[in-house]
Formats: sequence, C-alpha cells, structure tokens
Amino acid sequence: KYDDISQKIENKELVISRLKQSISLAEGKLLGLDGIVDKLSGIFRLYVRKSGMQNLRDIYLDKRFIPHFRGMSYYSTSSGGVRTITSILSFAARLKYLLKYPGNLPTFLMIDTPGQNIGRNVRDDEESGLSDPVLYENLFRRFIRLTAYAERHNRKCQIIVVDNDLPNFLADSARYHLVKRFSKRGGKFDKGLINDY
Repeated sequence: KYDDISQKIENKELVISRLKQSISLAEGKLLGLDGIVDKLSGIFRLYVRKSGMQNLRDIYLDKRFIPHFRGMSYYSTSSGGVRTITSILSFAARLKYLLKYPGNLPTFLMIDTPGQNIGRNVRDDEESGLSDPVLYENLFRRFIRLTAYAERHNRKCQIIVVDNDLPNFLADSARYHLVKRFSKRGGKFDKGLINDY
C-alpha cells in the first residue's frame, strides 16, 4: 500500500510540475498593458483609415482604451458621426483582437442604431465616394470582414446590429441574416415596439 500511495503522490507532483511549466510558458507569452494597447491601436488605426473618413491623423487608443481621432478623445469630439464611427470601430478592433489573441472577454458585439448620426442617403452636393452612406456601408463591410476572419480561423463570434435601415449590399451577403424587420405603422412588416410620435 505504501508503494501505491507513494506512486500516486509522485504522479500528482509530476502533474503539478507540468502545470506550473505550462503556466510559466503561457505567462511568458502574455502582453502587458502597453503591448495590448499598441496592438489594439494598430487595429483601430487600420479600421479608421479604411473607413472612408477624412483628415486622418493622431489615431490611437489610450491606456484606458478610449479612442482618439485627430488627436481628440472620443469624449471631446463634437461631431456625432465621428463619435459614432470611432466608437464602433474601437469596439470592432477589440473584437478583432479577441479573435486573434487569447482574452477573457466574449467575442460578441452588439450595436444599436449605428446610422443614427451617420447620413444614410447621398446628398446632391456630395461626392458619392466620400459620403456618409459610404461610411455607413463601410461599417457593415467591416462587420462582414470580421465574421469572415473568425470563420477562416475557426473562431466563433457574433455581431448583432439593430437599425432602421441597412445597406442594400447586405442582401447579397451569405454572412448576413435578418432576424426580424419592423415598420413604424405595420403593413408589410410587423409594427415596431417603440412609439415615436
């Protein structure tokens, strides 16, 4: 009996030793706050550059993960459209980071009415390639790219967007799934839940 107990203790000690070694290796690969912020800022910067926004400079996330654009904090930006886009892209950058690197946050993103502060229709006096609707569509193209990235890397993620209007190109996308559509007055679609008159 003594030999059996002694063997079990040795086995447990071996398991503990291997676990400590695995933990040590994992800790060696962990990034500190500065490394995480640098990687997140790089993703965010890329997303902002590809968003279609103008006058691109001083794009980063600070150590509190607050997005900065044109050197101004999200909280100091007066443009509702810029605030909306930088906010959404900063959360999209976080999702991409979590799909790429290990983390303790869910790979889930839910966005409510991104089009509220972004124009959805081209005005007559605008260049169509730089208009608000193009910026709006580019947000949805970013979401499609994120889900494609997750699929290619065998990762799971979910993005839910609630909005009144959606870009037309989504109808042709296999990665898009409309769950429910509402209307203000009913008719073709069910009447919505919010009474806004």
